[in-house]
Amino acid sequence: MTKIYLSLRRNVFYLFFTVLFVTCISAKNYSIEGVVIDSEGNKIAKTTVLLLGEDGTEVQRTETSKKRLGRGGGKFKFKKVLPGGYSLQVDAGEMGNANVPVVIADDDLSDIEIILSKATSKAKQKTEPITPSKSDTLKTDIPLITPSKKIPLPPLRDGDTTSKVEEEPFFDYKSKIPDIQSQIDSLKIIMKLYEKTREMPTIKEELLDLIKVPNRLHRITMHNGTIVLGEIIEERIDKIVLKTNIGLLVLDQETIMMIEEELPAAAVVEFIEDPQVEIFSGKEVITGSVTNTGKKRGDFIRVIANLWTKTTELAAKDSAFINGIKMTYNTGVRTDTALEPDQTASFRVEVPLSDSLKVQYRTFDIRWEE
Repeated sequence: MTKIYLSLRRNVFYLFFTVLFVTCISAKNYSIEGVVIDSEGNKIAKTTVLLLGEDGTEVQRTETSKKRLGRGGGKFKFKKVLPGGYSLQVDAGEMGNANVPVVIADDDLSDIEIILSKATSKAKQKTEPITPSKSDTLKTDIPLITPSKKIPLPPLRDGDTTSKVEEEPFFDYKSKIPDIQSQIDSLKIIMKLYEKTREMPTIKEELLDLIKVPNRLHRITMHNGTIVLGEIIEERIDKIVLKTNIGLLVLDQETIMMIEEELPAAAVVEFIEDPQVEIFSGKEVITGSVTNTGKKRGDFIRVIANLWTKTTELAAKDSAFINGIKMTYNTGVRTDTALEPDQTASFRVEVPLSDSLKVQYRTFDIRWEE
């Protein structure tokens, strides 16, 4: 049993070394050659060139060749490079640095130019990695990964120093300051008015209703030009007792020149002319115009049409609002059915009517609110 185990172990050992030997023989190594130049095209001698793997680890390093008799130099060469993706990294200090990705597929790489850049820390790279000219297609399964270079954090600035942007700002903040100041002043004025209105007492409608106003006012003109408004509560041959808002006044008849009845301000809506009636099948259409002859605005003015039979029986009735001015009331209601004094408006009332009923005469009414 021990001999069989030793024989099996020996055979496995020989097989392992045979596979390793064949693999090493079959693996082919390639070379990478090129030159390092600066941004002006001068070759850089005695500069370290690193060959980094895909994970950023160093695979090989070499130095560029020296100049001979003031010529040449700047060349580098890597030998025994396995197929795969790499990057060539050069850091020449003040002369610049570069990082160029390369791919080894099935041939050597030669005539590579690494151009150093002083403007940025990154190399002036080509958009595509350098590949052998003999093959248009890469025959490798290893992806190309360019290692990211770690950028150190900037040093902390001193607390006493501040940075200033020399360029023009993207907006003109100087012109905005006067506008902002004017808006602040306007807000101050509005706040003062608001505080004043809060101090003013509010008078409710209930308090206004407690003030008694005479139903009938008389306008009395005296011989000396004085005009007195009030209600005549007693009239004698030689005197008149007048009730006013400040109390009772007794006026002599000899001092009075004229007495006129002063009606309170109110809306008076009337027809300008008789409404026109148009008879259709199943309805009658009444049109016309109204005017406000009073001294106050009339609201929600409505024209009512009544159709009567010869037996004074109401055959049909309907109404419609006038086409007045637009009004917005304190309650937020908006209408177009109001009329100011001396204004006119049109109306149109359609009254549905049965064909079996015969209209003998018509009456019209006007309703409004103040």
